Amino acid sequence: MYYLIFLGSKDGEFFYKKYGQIEGAITRSGIHGKSHTDRVALQAMIIARNEGIFEDDRNNRIKDILATVAMYHDIGRVLDSGPHANRGARKIAKMDLRYSDGKSYSEEDRKMVMALVEAHEGKPNKIDKMIKKYGIQNPEDVNLLRRLNSVVRDADALDRVRIDQEFPTYKVNLRPEFLVNNTSKRLINASYQLEFLTKKVPNINNILRFGRKELTAAEKMQEVSKEFDERIRVDNTPVLDNSITQENSNEIQINHPNREDDQGITH
Repeated sequence: MYYLIFLGSKDGEFFYKKYGQIEGAITRSGIHGKSHTDRVALQAMIIARNEGIFEDDRNNRIKDILATVAMYHDIGRVLDSGPHANRGARKIAKMDLRYSDGKSYSEEDRKMVMALVEAHEGKPNKIDKMIKKYGIQNPEDVNLLRRLNSVVRDADALDRVRIDQEFPTYKVNLRPEFLVNNTSKRLINASYQLEFLTKKVPNINNILRFGRKELTAAEKMQEVSKEFDERIRVDNTPVLDNSITQENSNEIQINHPNREDDQGITH
């Protein structure tokens, strides 16, 4: 249900088209392969939408940056373990990145993508180092980078459910208490469902197309769709563990002073 509602929205329509523009570039298989990338991208877009990050998104710039980062976040991988984010950022520096309308990325937005790809591996406060490294000075962009960084890292962490199920001896597991965004904590159960679903369909494109077909009528009924969307927002649904989503949970800091980097481990 989470995914169908998202895909029936304007943000979902954007992702459907953007995914078609990018997905052919992702060919890697294995535990960090295309299926993982697809799920991370979809989850990241849902988290950002429900956290209000796409509000006032002029020309779909924010959605474009996030979708690109999520799809390319593991592009620097050679093996399933070991450092890869810096390699990924260097690859992106040489790529012909284009917005969904076909225009080439601005140099500033290319740096945003590189900073986020490089920051997804390692400690949560690594984004601050990347902001300095890539010379991001606009206060709005700095704030945006920090918010998108938490989204990408949460989406990447949520897909650890595949490791919990298939690789029980792999020493990386999902730690819900370290998820930053409230929406992410409410997507834990859905993450298991998505992982199961992507094993049963040939390609996530099938999921995207299914969602688009099912909600076409609702899209046309703008007011009804908006009310319906509000009623089933993820923050109104039950979660795996209520203790995870206390009111104080949004006080979890991205730069947790005592936290081990177990959500930032290469995965």
